[in-house]
Amino acid sequence: MVGTCFSKCLQYKTLSKVLLALLAFSLFAGQAAAGRGVASRTTAADPAPKSERLVEFTPDVVTFQNVPVGDTYTQTVRITNLAQGTLQIKKISTSSADLEITGILLPVVVAHGTNESFTISFRAKGESRKDGQISIFTSSGDAPVVLTV
Repeated sequence: MVGTCFSKCLQYKTLSKVLLALLAFSLFAGQAAAGRGVASRTTAADPAPKSERLVEFTPDVVTFQNVPVGDTYTQTVRITNLAQGTLQIKKISTSSADLEITGILLPVVVAHGTNESFTISFRAKGESRKDGQISIFTSSGDAPVVLTV
């Protein structure tokens, strides 16, 4: 009888240690996931989420250096969809007549995590520094995404 009680008590203590270890592990894993930015529930008391980038440019700034007058230099740009859903690129415009966009047929739909490429051409008409912008209008809203040239 003493042997049976001892065996059951030992099993109960082992089971309680295992359950305690599992509970501690799940609490630790939950805190670690929250620290890595894993999606979690939000409540009304939580601050509003920061605005997310919808696209990523590669390269993130386009530079044409020392372009001889009359010559045309080109640079290919990759635009990657970082948004959760699909993103439609409706229009791409330039801030300068010296810049031209080619290599992309608009409108184009870009799935999450995929990309599209286009080429920016710059024809130097004079010896001076020029700054410009490429505005990319998408299905995500009225404000364009801007790439500095």
